[in-house]
Amino acid sequence: MLFQRTYEGFSPADKEASDWHYKTKQGALVELKGNRPRNPQHHRKFFALMNIVVDNSDDYDTVEQFRFVLMATLQRGKWIEVPHATRAMFIPESISFKSMKQEDFDRLYNDAMNAILKHFLPVDRQDLIEMIALA
Repeated sequence: MLFQRTYEGFSPADKEASDWHYKTKQGALVELKGNRPRNPQHHRKFFALMNIVVDNSDDYDTVEQFRFVLMATLQRGKWIEVPHATRAMFIPESISFKSMKQEDFDRLYNDAMNAILKHFLPVDRQDLIEMIALA
């Protein structure tokens, strides 16, 4: 169910929420747990950012390869011990809509932008933002 913040409070923003709202008696006390849904455009911006790095680097062949390195750089994942292996293996944190809230994704995007500008693509921040917008 989606609700939209208005000056009067929260209003139903989809059919499911509207149906639920209609069935709730006037003056009834209800408990809502707030969670902002993930923004698909922001998710696309993240992949546009990674594509820009891959397109401007000889070190990475794919976005997935770069995402692995970026997540390791940001320490966004975990190292696991593999039996009979000579070293631990890095498993990047999932960025799927199901596994990451928008607030967490906002932090990831900002951290990624800072790391990319510092370690991978040393260009002007505003130039990179404009490149993302054109992608």
